[in-house]
Amino acid sequence: MECANRTGVVSWELGEHIASYLVQASSPDGHQTYCSSPTTSCRLASLHCGQAYNLTLTAQDSHCNSQNAFSQLQSVPCEPTNVQASLVCLSNSAAVTWQSASGALSYQAGGITVDGFHKSYCNSNVTHCNLEHLLCGKTYNVSVLSMDHACSSKESLFTQLHTAPCPPQAVNVKVNCSAGSLMVTWPANPDAESFHVRAQTSDGSFLACDSTSTSCSISGLPCGQSYSVTVTSVRSGCESQPSTAVNVTSAPCVPQGEVANLDCVSNSAWVTWLQAKGADSYSVLGVEKGGANSSCSAANLHCNVPDLLCGATYTFHITAVNSFCRSEPGNAFQIQTAPCALTSITARTDCYSSHITVNWQLNEGSSFYVATAEGNDQSILMCNSTGTSCDLSGAKCGMQYTIIISASSDKCSSMRSPPFKMQTESNNEPSV
Repeated sequence: MECANRTGVVSWELGEHIASYLVQASSPDGHQTYCSSPTTSCRLASLHCGQAYNLTLTAQDSHCNSQNAFSQLQSVPCEPTNVQASLVCLSNSAAVTWQSASGALSYQAGGITVDGFHKSYCNSNVTHCNLEHLLCGKTYNVSVLSMDHACSSKESLFTQLHTAPCPPQAVNVKVNCSAGSLMVTWPANPDAESFHVRAQTSDGSFLACDSTSTSCSISGLPCGQSYSVTVTSVRSGCESQPSTAVNVTSAPCVPQGEVANLDCVSNSAWVTWLQAKGADSYSVLGVEKGGANSSCSAANLHCNVPDLLCGATYTFHITAVNSFCRSEPGNAFQIQTAPCALTSITARTDCYSSHITVNWQLNEGSSFYVATAEGNDQSILMCNSTGTSCDLSGAKCGMQYTIIISASSDKCSSMRSPPFKMQTESNNEPSV
């Protein structure tokens, strides 16, 4: 067979004294044709497809015909008909079906994009096969041809198939920390009718939203949760493969279990707390009522807030931090720092009553004061007060005293004040 033009070529051996040869062909569908030749071959044109032709060869001379010789010729298989292609959305492949074609031993289905840049084929001995690995967002012309051992039919009439839409590219996710929401955006995709956004946690739970534009917002995020965010394109109920995942984390949970201890020597605060879900690090801030502040940061569960003012009350709070958000501040707590050392000291003595009255200014942050006077004979006088003065009893005339005052709070004592020296009069007259 000359497959391309459906022509059969019949040949034989040359006989003696033969003037010409006649080949007659008949097919099961009733088609008959013939060719004649004085040589050893002739051509049977325009054979019907898919037919097994019976051939009769007759040799002729000038007087009579020879006995007949017989053979058979299989024509080119017919083209498949009723070709249909259905999209298998999940795998972005095509299920192709057709009606059987006369003379066909096998089939080949092919899909070619309308721009001609991509092709996919499948072979089958039955009337269906799947075209795999189709490109997303493309239109394919799908056709089928029949094959036997020698020839292939022409391609069938094609049917068109539109593949699954392509997933969005360059997906961007922004976390709105205060609102507890995600804003997801992506470039426009004219091949899609809508988009489906999915934010999934490691345990398989997820939040989702749908959009017909190029953005979508997911609200109600619990604190401290990590999400893998993907976007799929949707057209006619067919969903694309997911976009490349973007990993984000919602605002960390508010730290709890805060405990603070004052270091009286360095006048700093050692603060501890419990682990907050979703936190990468923590920040501790202490603010004094006059506006002075001090802070520290840590990746673990404790840090030291340095350089606090003496005699002040600080309000502290702890904030959890990750690469996307800061939590709301934790519960506020207060620390009163060590009292400041006293400097404004005055004293007066009255020998008649044998006591020294000591005065000082009220010290912020102090709740209790102790005055100590040491005479040059190493005698000690002491008094205490919660106010701004106290009396040192038992003072001697003509004695030099060195007076110091220390202030204390419920947690710490200050360093002693600078010494204040005074001399009592040697006579019994009052002196200052």
